[in-house]
Order: sequence, then structure tokens, then C-alpha cells
Amino acid sequence: MKNSPPPTPQIEWTARFNNGNGGQASLELTGVTLSANDAGHSGGALYNNGNDSAATAELVNSTLSGNSAGINGGGIVNLPNGGTAALTLHFVTLAGNSAKKGGALFNNAGGTINLSATLLVAGEQGKACDFSGGASLNSGGYNLDSDGSCGLAGTGDIAGGTAALAALALNAPGDTATHALGADSDAQRRIPSGAAGCGGPITTDQRGAPRPLPGTLCDIGAYESDADAPSPVRGGVTRPAKDQEARQRAARLLGHNRPGVTSCYLGRSPAAVAAERTRQGHGSP
Repeated sequence: MKNSPPPTPQIEWTARFNNGNGGQASLELTGVTLSANDAGHSGGALYNNGNDSAATAELVNSTLSGNSAGINGGGIVNLPNGGTAALTLHFVTLAGNSAKKGGALFNNAGGTINLSATLLVAGEQGKACDFSGGASLNSGGYNLDSDGSCGLAGTGDIAGGTAALAALALNAPGDTATHALGADSDAQRRIPSGAAGCGGPITTDQRGAPRPLPGTLCDIGAYESDADAPSPVRGGVTRPAKDQEARQRAARLLGHNRPGVTSCYLGRSPAAVAAERTRQGHGSP
């Protein structure tokens, strides 16, 4: 009697199941966030399954965060399953995903993973990357993993780097949640313009903010930290936006343009203040 082949793992509540299933499945995701999904076995956010045919998935400027799986690939599983499975990640952030094997991603024997400018952070359970049957990944350069588990050895790759990510949040000007980069992040200003798509064809981050900005180096992952531009004020001085907002709030609290209350003019010359008061009918100060 011959042994029966093991059953295909059951998929429970994976966010995206890209299944070849005797044909050809193709998935392209750009500027999306997959978060808080759970699979009972494998592929919390994405299960790319060849299934006797071909499955191809490509993610660009996207975030996979806070997903989990019971066994393999809290973020992504790439499984040929008798066919072919090809996964491409470009300016993607995987963070806070958990599984027994491969918190961020798991690649099965025969599967192909190509990644560039991608940030892979281990979650509470499982290494950032895990592989079976001698599988690995192909680096197009300028990737970062948080624990050295992904076998990164391409140009500009950082193995065991510090991600220093802020919590998942809706960061302006975007309408999908992203992880901002902290000041100590090794992912900041790493990719020269023209390399790995920095500045062309990839000219924005997931939020739609320009990249690179203001210099010529892009950040790794879905978020471009230098796009948090300061705001200009009078006199050619540049101040952070939050400082400018504080000045405006102070002016409102001090009664600017309120009847019967002395106005406050921040950063104005005496002559300009006098002219403004005359225009408003207040007379000389």
C-alpha cells in the first residue's frame, strides 16, 4: 500500500490567497496595507500558492503589519505546491507579523522571492525569514532585516539592522496606515537615486509623499521619512510644522483679530504692526 500525500494545509482567514489551481494566478498590490489578519496554518497576510500551476505576486510601496499564522509565514508564504510560485517585493515594509516559522515571510523549496528596498522585521514569534528545502531569496539590493535571518548579501543590504519603527498609524498625507521611521532607524537615507528604483520609476512612498526628498537618498521600506518636510516662516527661517502650529495657537489664544482684545503679532516689525493696526481701525499701539 502506498502512502497518501500529505493534505494541502488549510487556509483560514488569510487576507490574500493567490492560487494557481490548474491555471495562472497573478496578483499586483501597490500602496496597500494588510494588517490584523490571521491564518490558522500559513500566510497570515498573503498565501502565494502555485498549486500545480503558476502563482505570481508583486507588492510595491505596501505595508504588512500585525498579521499572524499558526505555523508558517505570519506575513507571507510562498509555496510552489507542485507548480511555480514567484514573489516580488519592492519598497515594502513587513513588521510585527508572527508565526512559528518566518514571522515576516516563509519560502518553500522551489519558490522564488525577489526583493529590493524592503524592510523585514521579526515579530513576537518567529525569525523575520525562514526557508524550507534549501530555499532562499534573491536580493536586488538595499534591503534590511532585523535579525540576520534572511540571508541578505546584495548591494546595500543590511543584515541585523535597527528598524526603529513607530506604531502603525495613518500618517499624512496617506490614506493607508504606515510605520514611520524613527530617528535611529538604519533604514533612513540608504538608497542612491537611480538604484533599486529610487527616484524613478518609484517617485513616491506608500503615502504619496515624494521620494527621495529633500536629497538624493531614498529610505528602505514603504515610508520615506525625509518627506516630513518643515514649513517656512517669515524672514527665510525654516521651522518644523509643529513649531509653526504652536505659534499660530499662541496668536489665537492671545486674541489676534478678536474685538476688544489687544492683538498679538508674532515675528512682525514695529512699522508693520502699526500699519496693520491702522488698517484694522485700532490706531497706534
